[in-house]
Amino acid sequence: MDVYLPPELFFERRLVLPVTACDKLQEVALLDLQSRTPFELADIYWRLGRPAKKNSVIEVSQWIVRREDVQSWKHNLERNGYRVCKLFVDIDSAPLPVVDFSDEILPGRQTFRKLNIALACTALLSLFSAWLYPGWSARIDTRVLQLELDTLRSQALLERHKVEEIRQTEAQKTTLVDAVMLRPLLVDTLRELTISLEDDVWVSSMAFNTSRVVITGEAGNSAAEAVLSLGERSGFGNPRISGPVSRTARGSEQFEITLDLGAPG
Repeated sequence: MDVYLPPELFFERRLVLPVTACDKLQEVALLDLQSRTPFELADIYWRLGRPAKKNSVIEVSQWIVRREDVQSWKHNLERNGYRVCKLFVDIDSAPLPVVDFSDEILPGRQTFRKLNIALACTALLSLFSAWLYPGWSARIDTRVLQLELDTLRSQALLERHKVEEIRQTEAQKTTLVDAVMLRPLLVDTLRELTISLEDDVWVSSMAFNTSRVVITGEAGNSAAEAVLSLGERSGFGNPRISGPVSRTARGSEQFEITLDLGAPG
């Protein structure tokens, strides 16, 4: 039980202290008690009341009770079946606890209090973690997805490069096939020239590429007739005299004729 006693059973000391002592009231009050009173600390209980600031000073009451009196009150109550928990001075402003026997009644009270505080902190931490976990988990998932997306983008770029290389290879193959399969062959060109030219025409030199052929030689009768005979072959296109025509001492004409390959005459 808690016991409330009237102020008359306590010693009240009024302390007037400077405002600068506000943060150290307990130390200043204890020093003042030891230096200005005949009480020994081992013989008394004491407690400061609520301080009040007035102008530039602090006024506070120091309530003192002898341990001998407290033990007497406590033993009398225990003989009647009451165990004292706290002893208050019943002042007008608010009852003030001066003596606390809670540790004697419940020896592990401080341990239980610390345990309860630890459990409360653990519960709050768990609730806080549960509140933060979805966002934290979503942040991790976002990072993982971003990494996967970056990996897929890199793979897509590599695959795109491979596709471009394959296309270039196919284009080169197509070009090569076209060049091999469709280009006029030198042998075929020589055969066509042999068939197309008259017997009195002979070739002294020939320049050949895939698009045209240039021949030089002599015609027994006329270079123009040689051009006409070449124009009648479907394998040659646009036969023409591309150089000067001169007559030799033997009476033949020396010429230079250019033929387009692969075009109809």
